[in-house]
Amino acid sequence: MKALPMREIFKPTIITLQILGINFGKYENGKRSFSKISFILTFLYLTLVAVFTVTYWKNRKYEPNFLLSKVVMLVLVNRGFGTLFVMVVLLVSAYSKTFVKLTILSRQIDQLDLDLAKFGFGLEERIAKMSYQHRKFLTSSLLVAHLLFNACGDFSTAWIIPQDKINYFFVLMYPRLVVTTIHITFLTYTKILEERFKMVNEVVARNGQNFDHNIQRAVNCHRILTKQSQNLNSIFNFQLLLTVILSFILILVDLHALLFLIFLKIFSPSGVVSLKNSVMYAIDIVYLIKRCSSLCFEANRTKTLLLGI
Repeated sequence: MKALPMREIFKPTIITLQILGINFGKYENGKRSFSKISFILTFLYLTLVAVFTVTYWKNRKYEPNFLLSKVVMLVLVNRGFGTLFVMVVLLVSAYSKTFVKLTILSRQIDQLDLDLAKFGFGLEERIAKMSYQHRKFLTSSLLVAHLLFNACGDFSTAWIIPQDKINYFFVLMYPRLVVTTIHITFLTYTKILEERFKMVNEVVARNGQNFDHNIQRAVNCHRILTKQSQNLNSIFNFQLLLTVILSFILILVDLHALLFLIFLKIFSPSGVVSLKNSVMYAIDIVYLIKRCSSLCFEANRTKTLLLGI
C-alpha cells in the first residue's frame, strides 16, 4: 500500500470548496496561478451571495405581532452576519496567504513522512494506512457536518422565520458551509501532525540497534514537527480566534432566547432550535480544545521520554 500525498488526503476539501464555487488556484515552483474559469466562477458565487444577503435583509418585513420578534431577530442577526463576517475573513486570508502556506506545509509533511519511513519499525506501512484513514476522517466529518448539522440545523432555524424561509436558509447556510469546511481542514491537520508525533515518540521509546543514531534523527524529526505545528497555528490562529468568539456569542444569544422562553413560560419551536444550536456550538468548541490538547500532549511527551532514557 502506497501512502497518499497530502494533496490527495485533502481532496474532499478541495472538491467541497469547488462545489461552493471557491478555487484557490495552484502553487507550483514558487508561483501561484489561477484559471480564468475558476476565477470567474468564484467571483460569480460570492457576488450572488452578497446580492442575496443584501436583498434579504433589505426587504425583510418586521411583523409587530410576531411573538418573540426581537429575541429571534437578535439570534438571526448574530448568526447570519457573524458567520458571514468570519467567512469573509477566511476567504481574504486564504486568497492572500493561507493557501500558499498550507501548500508549503503539506509538502513539508510529505517530505517528513519519507524521513520517518527510514526508521523502519513498520512506519512506512503505518503512514500509508493512516493516510487513507485521515482522508476517510475528513470525508466523514464534512458529510456529517454539512448534511446533518448545517443543512438540518439551518433548516430548523429557517423554520421559525415568519417569511422568506427559503431565501434565508440559503443566505445563512452558504457562509456556514465555507467556515465549517475550512475549520474541519484545520482539525484534520492537527490529527495528522499528532500521529507523526506519536511515531517519533515510539522511535524514542525503543531501545535496540543504532539507538544513538535513531535518537538523533528522532529529535530532528520532532524539531521539524514542532516547527510545522507552529506554522499551522500561525496560519489559522486569527481565524480560529474569530470562530471561537463567534461560537461563544451565539451560545450566549441562543441561551438568552431559551431563558426568555422559559421565564415567560412560552412553548415555542424557537426554544428547541436555540437549545440545539447551543449544544452544537458547545460541542464544536470542546472538540477543538480536545484536538489541540491531544496534539500538544504528544509533542510534550517526547521530552518526558527523553528524560526517562
